[in-house]
Amino acid sequence: MCMCTIASSTDNLVGVSGMIRSSYPVLLSSKKSSSTTNTEEASQRRAFLRRGIHYAVDHGAKIINMSFAGPDSSAVAAAVQYASENEVLMIAASGNWRSSSPYYPASYEEVISVGAVDNEMQRANYSNYGPHLDLVAPGGSSSVQILSTGYSANEGNTYSYMAGTSMAAPHVTGLAALLMAKGYAGKDDSGEEIIRKILRETALDLGENGWDPYYGFGLVQAYDALATASEEKRPFIVEAINLDGQVLRTAEVSESSFFSLENLSDYRIRLRVWRDVNGNAIIDKGDLLGYAGYYGLTPNIEESKVLSFEESGTYSLESTITFAPVF
Repeated sequence: MCMCTIASSTDNLVGVSGMIRSSYPVLLSSKKSSSTTNTEEASQRRAFLRRGIHYAVDHGAKIINMSFAGPDSSAVAAAVQYASENEVLMIAASGNWRSSSPYYPASYEEVISVGAVDNEMQRANYSNYGPHLDLVAPGGSSSVQILSTGYSANEGNTYSYMAGTSMAAPHVTGLAALLMAKGYAGKDDSGEEIIRKILRETALDLGENGWDPYYGFGLVQAYDALATASEEKRPFIVEAINLDGQVLRTAEVSESSFFSLENLSDYRIRLRVWRDVNGNAIIDKGDLLGYAGYYGLTPNIEESKVLSFEESGTYSLESTITFAPVF
């Protein structure tokens, strides 16, 4: 259901429009047999969640949405810590128990906890609150719900109206993905996640002035967040590589997709384009990588387009580059 909000296809006159073009779902499920106790079932769920987080991180995910909530778990806490150490941004639903008690994974410090507001920008009566709440987003109410994907015994996979913090969290996740697409990623000099900071600083303050336990820092504002002007962006880097695989020149790509190359010794080259997500100046896990003229799911220099360049000049990335995370 949360994937519909994040990445439904747009402009097709079907269902709803997602905030981004694509996402990478990781299914977490377990089957309860007649001999499985509630304690054993809970343990299985925690194990699936731990494996799911590890799988996402190990396959290059940089943002993880978790539209579920439950009790604390050392196994899940360790998985969240693993994701944090790999600079993965995590966003989770605060829970739907009308409670100030902590629920997890949203209440872990490494995770952005999202509560829900209704269509009048009031805290939804079901939305958990408390000291761990970071932000709120549209979650619907009993009278005005949010259209999402669901399953019906009569109709199978279908659309249905829902309400909950599980509807709110993916709004924040989709916005975080849009911010990452603009080049915001990693942490600032103080160690704070840059996207978390932007979301907090551009949120619409609701309730008491400043942070409060019912709205956190406020209601996320997509336009204001995306209009942020900051020097903390991770630019795209373009590398000119000759047919022998040697990197000849490296340049940053401007906001308008232009880059300059000087004094090329070879004129038939391939272009590698990547974003240094963690800012360590090397291509490694989690960075985004693509080659001009290659549109497959896994970047492949041998199948990329061979281009003809002048010795020096300013160029534009004229065609769409297909990027994939490095893992």
